[in-house]
Amino acid sequence: MDNIFVGCRKGDLGRVKYLVEQKEVELNVRDNWDSTPLYYACLCGHTDLVKYLLENGAKCEANTFDGERCLYGALTSEVRKLLLDAKVITAQTKRRDDYDIFCEKILKAEDYSDITFLLEGNSTFKLHRCILSVRSDNFKSLLQSRWKDRPEIRNHMIESKVFEEFLKYVYTSRIVCQRDRLDSFYRLADQCQMPQLRAELDSAVVKAESFEGSKKGVRVSTISVESEKALWELQQAYGQLLEQGIPPEFSSWPPANVLPLMPTLPSSYFDMCLLVDGYRFYCHKVFVCVRSGYFNAMLHFNQNQLLEDNIPILKIVDFEPEVMTCVLYYIYTNNAQLSDDVVLDVLRSADMYLLSGLKRQCGAFLSNKVTVDNVMMLFQLARMYDLPRLENRCTEFIATNIDTIRENEEFQKAVVSDAAEVKGRQDTDSIQIIDDIRYHITSGVQTFSEVADANEKLRIIDDILESLGLEA
Repeated sequence: MDNIFVGCRKGDLGRVKYLVEQKEVELNVRDNWDSTPLYYACLCGHTDLVKYLLENGAKCEANTFDGERCLYGALTSEVRKLLLDAKVITAQTKRRDDYDIFCEKILKAEDYSDITFLLEGNSTFKLHRCILSVRSDNFKSLLQSRWKDRPEIRNHMIESKVFEEFLKYVYTSRIVCQRDRLDSFYRLADQCQMPQLRAELDSAVVKAESFEGSKKGVRVSTISVESEKALWELQQAYGQLLEQGIPPEFSSWPPANVLPLMPTLPSSYFDMCLLVDGYRFYCHKVFVCVRSGYFNAMLHFNQNQLLEDNIPILKIVDFEPEVMTCVLYYIYTNNAQLSDDVVLDVLRSADMYLLSGLKRQCGAFLSNKVTVDNVMMLFQLARMYDLPRLENRCTEFIATNIDTIRENEEFQKAVVSDAAEVKGRQDTDSIQIIDDIRYHITSGVQTFSEVADANEKLRIIDDILESLGLEA
């Protein structure tokens, strides 16, 4: 992670591109000084790098803490103009990890709504009992008592705009609100018994006031909440929903009779079931169908599905229950809880169920498992499933251990195969795998001993190509 901050300070666009596109480094990470890569690029006046970061999801919204800080620190007028002209492209609209987008989608998933709120001005919000209950003790209590059998709830005392932004926090753990409306959000947080929201707003206000105090004439008019703690709490809540429905044999959390604080929700909130090797996994359409186009199609176009108490049952025959457990944990919490025993089957399931984020998690997991014995198998797997981070890790490992891997038959086949893919190949055309290995050998070389080691490895590469009758 430190490398992206160094790259942004130095203006090394090539390095930053490599980290973002190959290593899949998150653009909106923060260092110990609460600064982002975009802030350093602005501060150092690297116009091309600022443009690249904005185009790829670096967060810089007007009147927010991050936006005003970048604008204030911009070294040149060109950088300042880039920031002012930039469209509102946030991390949530372009980041590689799609969990934030998924959370926004379930908020808008009216097809799976089971309760409607009608507020001032005839504003309508079609929501989901399971999510409201697991996120707010007040909602949980009301939905199991006064609101239990009511399909609609009317309340003309709450501002529609405030409630709309409040729901974004409930569903996504993020909220953006005007500073002059903070009192309304505090009241709603208290009424719904969500002390974590009040604490997050307090923290954001303190940060804004501290920034204003250090920068004369700057005013932060918009308060934004988007913290790792808030996201973690959201994932824990959604994990609790999942835990209610999966077989105890595959649960990673203690049951309610062992851990009394584990909340329990009515079984009526489940509206679908996955039958895997005789085990029933009860779950929620709003999660499973919104996140996986495969399950959505399977549920809506399977005319022969079983029904149990009006709950559709989808029979899964391709994977074991342990694999389905990982898939569901990913769908609900974005954490698949992978292990060596199941990761390859989970990768195959992620590809089948159209879960690109889960594929990347499998790739990241396997990136830490590369050895001399399995590097070529993982390299081929990376290409088969389009996992650039894993492929990059494999070529990096080969570069480090080229003297050992040079005789590997699968490695030699990969070199020959890449060479053959170049149409109308000339004698000195590049070979993809060789180019990647050479990049890793030469990048970051600084000392005389490192130069000597790199030259020896490049000589080995030349020997390999010569032995295969190739030049590149």
